[in-house]
Amino acid sequence: MTRADQVRWLTALCDRLTPAYREVVQRRLAGQAFGQIATELETPIETVRKRFYRAYSELQRTIAARTDGES
Repeated sequence: MTRADQVRWLTALCDRLTPAYREVVQRRLAGQAFGQIATELETPIETVRKRFYRAYSELQRTIAARTDGES
């Protein structure tokens, strides 16, 4: 799989996340801190953290399932 294929695949995975999860993940990948995201979204910081870690867990499970299928 080429680097471009990997980027497309990861982008497609993120597109499957709920809008709330995707927003937080995209902002974290852009370098924003949890506090900054919380302020801009007018959302408690703990909610932002939970959304990020839940999204991260979803992505990990999806990647693991794909990787297991390639073995």
